[in-house]
Amino acid sequence: MSAESHAPIPLLPTRVLVSWAALLAAALAIAIGLGAEGVDYPTPFAVAHAFRLLVGAELFFLLVLAPLLAPSDHAQPGLLNMLLLLCLGAPAIVVAAWVSDCDLSQVVASQAYLAAAALFVAGFLRVDRDRRLLGWYWLALGALGAGAPFVAFIAEDLLRARVEWLCAASPFWVADRLCRVEQFAWEWAAPAAALLLLAAALLAFPFRARLRTDALRGR
Repeated sequence: MSAESHAPIPLLPTRVLVSWAALLAAALAIAIGLGAEGVDYPTPFAVAHAFRLLVGAELFFLLVLAPLLAPSDHAQPGLLNMLLLLCLGAPAIVVAAWVSDCDLSQVVASQAYLAAAALFVAGFLRVDRDRRLLGWYWLALGALGAGAPFVAFIAEDLLRARVEWLCAASPFWVADRLCRVEQFAWEWAAPAAALLLLAAALLAFPFRARLRTDALRGR
């Protein structure tokens, strides 16, 4: 049996855990401590929108900060460690869902999407161990996360074109819609399913490559 099979599971660096805790604390402090009581208050700092703000902050950390803070060596954090972050954030999710008066369906849908995002990031970090694709990752995330909703807004505002479906390409837009299940539609489910399938493919790629290497060594 090779020594690789006995290698310990890499733990998340301290800077990742501290950054995660600081982000959750800041989101709760802004949404609850500084938030207004009005349900229709138009800013995300309202208490009624605390859950949406917290889910958006968690997704921002998973997609933007986690690849930046993860170690650049071969000891990349795995799926279990990425899901551990979501488990550590469960108390904050419970508090935000309670003060925002969220239904169970909103909590389950949003947390399932965050788990899919964690699965995707873990798969990407396993494939891109040398950080050669990180620049393309930032470009794609910026184009989809902010570029697609911006184009949809401009097209609707100036050209009166109904292209709201472009917003479904943004993972942040989808996560926000999942926090309001009554506004959820099938066009939001397609990107979620695509994200999950892509994450599964990224996780399976290193596994198949390792099996092929072991088979060649067995010869």
